[in-house]
Amino acid sequence: MFKEKRKLFWGAIFVLIALMSAQLYVAHYIVAPAVVKESVAKANLQAKLIEKELTIKFSEQAALTKNLAVIASSVPLIRHRFIDNIGILIKNSTNIAGGGIWPEPYQLIDNQKKPHYFG
Repeated sequence: MFKEKRKLFWGAIFVLIALMSAQLYVAHYIVAPAVVKESVAKANLQAKLIEKELTIKFSEQAALTKNLAVIASSVPLIRHRFIDNIGILIKNSTNIAGGGIWPEPYQLIDNQKKPHYFG
């Protein structure tokens, strides 16, 4: 009777080890690659969406920059009028963060390294 219990015990241990090995094999070689593949696909999709959003925003910014360049080239070179005109445009734009345009140092106003257009 003691030998039968011992055989049953070692048999149960063997079955337990075999089941754990099978579970580890399935998790490592079947489930993990599928999860990684799905995660990479989702990350790629998210990257493409971000790329499209940035492309749209950068296109809008490029158009705004071109418009500002055209306006700036047509405005007479009277400093106070230029500052007044460009300041209104910048204040009313939703695409320019405060202080987004800086002229060359000491070029717009002689004694200011970083003059700004909006007070």
